[in-house]
Amino acid sequence: MSLTFEDLLPPQHPGSALFRRGRYVDAITWDCLVREGHLVPLTDEIARLRSVPATSLIRSMAIARGRPAGAAICDASALWVHDPASGARLTGQIPLGTRVAHRRLIHRGPVRMLYTRATPRPRAPADAAIVLRRTSVADGDVDLFQVPGGPPIPVTSLTRTALDLASRHPAREIVPALQALAALGVDLEAVEHRLHVTPRWIGRERALRTLGSLLDGNSRLDRSAALSA
Repeated sequence: MSLTFEDLLPPQHPGSALFRRGRYVDAITWDCLVREGHLVPLTDEIARLRSVPATSLIRSMAIARGRPAGAAICDASALWVHDPASGARLTGQIPLGTRVAHRRLIHRGPVRMLYTRATPRPRAPADAAIVLRRTSVADGDVDLFQVPGGPPIPVTSLTRTALDLASRHPAREIVPALQALAALGVDLEAVEHRLHVTPRWIGRERALRTLGSLLDGNSRLDRSAALSA
């Protein structure tokens, strides 16, 4: 009977199916395991076993290292957790000429996290690549990803992620991401309505312009499709 790489691994509990470069394997072995398909990188330092499904939970675990209590993954990092194809384009520059699929889907750059105005600023470890910002958080803005045998990981919901992205990024960067979130079920009109009733929201005018333009374009496409039907 032939053995696979995973047969040689020590027993792991369900929440530890991630490997860190330099901790479990050295750089040369890491590159070999990735090249042979045993490991699938999620960041430049963290990979999942090939047999482990590429779920939102696994992605949240990959970037939660050093997350201080009271902080939630947000913005482009949350988008990557929910939808790595669009999120990877916002978390960091994909090197030109990158053709290998997993290299186009990894999370690059610091992890974006938020904390509420009602709590003191959380303290992230000095060696953790985390960018924190303080903001208001409403009910339903944060989803909890349950880690087997560990504490849950808070990540902004699809709708709150759409709100943050529209408020903090230029339209030319963010429209494909908003379209991807809409395809996952986000009601962009509801996001627009929340902005209308929250006059002091930072980035409100930018977000309204972006969403208005996108929704107006979608409406024109819908009308055109109805006429041609």
